[in-house]
Amino acid sequence: MPTPTRWMILDKYPFELLPGEPTQVTVGDKSYYQYLNERPNETGKNVQAVIWLLRNFPKGLRIMEPFGGCGVFSIALQNELKPSSHHIVELDGGCVAQLKYCLRNYPSRILILHGDAHDYLGHGPADIFVCDFPVFTMTRLLRGEWATEMSRMATQKPKAILITDGSSYLYHFVHKTLLKYCPEITSDRESYAHAMGRLLYWLYGYSVTGCGYHGTCFYLRAEPVPPGEIEFKRFPAGSGPAGLRKVQ
Repeated sequence: MPTPTRWMILDKYPFELLPGEPTQVTVGDKSYYQYLNERPNETGKNVQAVIWLLRNFPKGLRIMEPFGGCGVFSIALQNELKPSSHHIVELDGGCVAQLKYCLRNYPSRILILHGDAHDYLGHGPADIFVCDFPVFTMTRLLRGEWATEMSRMATQKPKAILITDGSSYLYHFVHKTLLKYCPEITSDRESYAHAMGRLLYWLYGYSVTGCGYHGTCFYLRAEPVPPGEIEFKRFPAGSGPAGLRKVQ
């Protein structure tokens, strides 16, 4: 058995990462292994955002993760939400092996599937969909990317859909390109979350009710309510190790 590295998630949950090879994903972004090893601080901020957005939800819900990655979110969700069922889909074979390894001591109600999120997302019920999309933005959604999957999720009537949105990266440039779609978007990142909430409600009947963000990602919580107040939390530079840090 290869020797894993050992980490802590949210300063309280042990996590083991098997050695893995970087895999070029089809959209040209980094593989989950690459991202975690090269940018653990970003992963740490990401997992903090996800758990903050779900902090008020009851335990025992059904969770669907269509992008399992290496299991950082999965372990945090298992410990914080104690789901009654937890379905995880992952396309990369190395990541599937890693998921099975790091979750081996968790309850058998976890189902890990080796497959494409396009084929699974929204085809079954869940109370919460946690969608760590490899690439998702307002522009891409308007072009139809992930639109079918978003519609399928909404028809399942979940309590919430969590969306990873990469528009926060270089936002001072990005927001200018979005003005043709939504003139209300400004240089303030919070204006983007409000605009996305209105768009999601118009398309699917879900609006943004919470947004955790940092310099590269928005984490959006969409719920089946009309657009209104949004709670925000910014995860600044230097806050990553509170979410994920290597211990060995």
